[in-house]
Amino acid sequence: FYILPKDRRLQITPYDRSFDSKTLWQRFLTLFAGPCMNFILAILIYLIVSFASGVPNYNASVIGSVSAGGEAIELLQAGDEIKKVNGVAIASWNEMSTELDKLVENSLTSVTLEILRDGELQTVTVECYTYITSLGLSNIQAEKKDFPSGVSSGIIVGNIALRYYDDSNKGAYPITTGDILTKIKVDKYENGGIVPGTVEEIDSWSQLVTIFKDIDVANVYFEYYSYSKKGMVSIDESAALQTYGNEVLSNQRIDKIQIKMGITPTNHFDFFGAIAAAFGNFWDDFTLIFRTLGLLIAPSGIRQVGVNDLSSFVGIFALVEAYVGAGLLSLMAFAAMLSVNIGVMNLLPIPALDGGRIVFLGYELVTRKKASKKVEAIVNNVFFILLMVLFVYVTYNDILRLVRK
Repeated sequence: FYILPKDRRLQITPYDRSFDSKTLWQRFLTLFAGPCMNFILAILIYLIVSFASGVPNYNASVIGSVSAGGEAIELLQAGDEIKKVNGVAIASWNEMSTELDKLVENSLTSVTLEILRDGELQTVTVECYTYITSLGLSNIQAEKKDFPSGVSSGIIVGNIALRYYDDSNKGAYPITTGDILTKIKVDKYENGGIVPGTVEEIDSWSQLVTIFKDIDVANVYFEYYSYSKKGMVSIDESAALQTYGNEVLSNQRIDKIQIKMGITPTNHFDFFGAIAAAFGNFWDDFTLIFRTLGLLIAPSGIRQVGVNDLSSFVGIFALVEAYVGAGLLSLMAFAAMLSVNIGVMNLLPIPALDGGRIVFLGYELVTRKKASKKVEAIVNNVFFILLMVLFVYVTYNDILRLVRK
């Protein structure tokens, strides 16, 4: 014991009870235990969510729920059984999804369904949700309203996640939900250069599907009616938008264009299906993090995701609000995803994290001698400082994004 002033004593840990006295395997298990518990917690949460909610019944074509805010809520209801999609007979949800996938190929944004309701066959035509994912533009939650004076045609903007390529001289985020897009110009990247596009009038969402389904990366300019400015904004005045490229979208397993009706299948209890779904969700989250890290370190010529796209606790807190609104099970799934994220990040070979300390154990395993404590301490301290600088920078960007909103 150290004998300190005022009758205080501090016990000195015996060497045989210290971390350094243990075998390589024991020290590895100690370092791996924290991230491992993150993974176990995530799997347990996903198991609870899967057993509580059930798993989708893809073998039937019965509607389980209809999302609010779209045309489907007015025409379809839970319990309807879908018999045909655009004239093609279907018997399962998977077969219906196959037919819906053809909408993008044919640049269609509406679908005709034959449904069985209360023993009677009915035919309805539903205008779908259209999301140009590569651009971050959709008609989701777009409010139907009359066009203002001087605007004869165009499409109304719904939820947006636009990526402004260079708005330094044009102002930030000029297009907002509810604005009306009237014209478009698309400059494509081809053979290492930019091919200027021509100005086209916009009259439908299917027109945008036709334009963007075969484009990789492009700069996009809109003429639009801005309600905030109470007037038209010309193409020359608008900020440039940049689409996400095929590599980014395929890396994240995101379709370039999504056309959905806003309906979900019924759920049913399936013991083994729930277990498979839980481990499937865990694996998707686990691999997603590595795919995202791959985008961050991609060559600069193709990189479209950078440090500015990362989020700190501020950004995560903003996301929690959306998940809380979606219900307890959605919030639990989000917590599971965060737990996987923390576990993986802690295992990365970065000094100051558990993964970095495991790297030093690997050095000891190969060389049969322990790394210098002084060197290890210096490396850990330097990287800890760098991590704190990154943390402050990412938090600052999160706060800026909140202020812009």
